[in-house]
Amino acid sequence: MTRTLEPEWLDSLPAADPRARRSRRDLRRVNALMSNAGIVARELRRDAPGLAALAEIGAGDGEFALRLARALPVPPRGASLVLLDQQSIVEPATLEALALRGWSGRPVQDDVFAWLSGAGAGGQPLPAPLR
Repeated sequence: MTRTLEPEWLDSLPAADPRARRSRRDLRRVNALMSNAGIVARELRRDAPGLAALAEIGAGDGEFALRLARALPVPPRGASLVLLDQQSIVEPATLEALALRGWSGRPVQDDVFAWLSGAGAGGQPLPAPLR
């Protein structure tokens, strides 16, 4: 079987499109029902205590990252969280809420492969580990 990468339908819609808003709402519900933030937080606490640099790929509006930050202990000073997505839709209030939990949130609008190679939009670098 050959694997084929295709853009997500949601990435092709304008952020304000009602279908995009409903889709993001549905994703928040699914993540909440499945307790995904709690599961990821538990694994990070176990395998990466003191984590100070994190990137969420396909971060969308940043709500999952915010739930995760609330489920994690307060990070070390200077902790950074990159919110990578094809669209720039992270609200300032989400970044402020992350900051209240000790994370410096940085939205990055880019393709994941371009970003990982360092050739992405604006040359946004990977978060540097602070351990």
